[in-house]
Amino acid sequence: MNDPCGCRLHKVCLVIGWFSLIVALLFGILMSVAFERLDYLVQFVEEQIQISEKDFGIREVVIAAICSYFVLSVVHVITSFFLILGITRELHRLLMPWLISFITYMLVNVALFIYILYVRLVATFKMNTTSPTIALLMIGICLFIQCILWILIFNLYRKIRAAGDEILQTIYNGSQASDYTWR
Repeated sequence: MNDPCGCRLHKVCLVIGWFSLIVALLFGILMSVAFERLDYLVQFVEEQIQISEKDFGIREVVIAAICSYFVLSVVHVITSFFLILGITRELHRLLMPWLISFITYMLVNVALFIYILYVRLVATFKMNTTSPTIALLMIGICLFIQCILWILIFNLYRKIRAAGDEILQTIYNGSQASDYTWR
């Protein structure tokens, strides 16, 4: 994992950081627009699913998903700044917030994946619709890609941390050395 795609891990992770920042900004804008169009979104979901709103609480689920994704995107914008700073300055402590927020984002995606799978298997859908299947496929592919990106950043985190520990060890060993000054 030191040379993914024939590039240095440092540069690949920096590209991931900038891409993550841009996507988080765009996703935050998208979630604010989705919250503005909440009634149309709930109506679309109810048309796709042939169940009453009372049974599954579709409106509450859509509101919870939009709000959680919006909050996560705002947090992810902030932690992406930390990621970029941590990579450029080689400070492993600045990479940790991004790793935590990204794992949280992946867990929310897993919960959404399980919910869509549950609704797909339990609820009756119209026979001519394929949107839940496409959504499951897209979320599955995104989860796979997110796992790979997280592993890359985590490898860089371990590499920067190990380099920092080596520097601290040499400083510590240097302070324990004998004093060879003239007296």
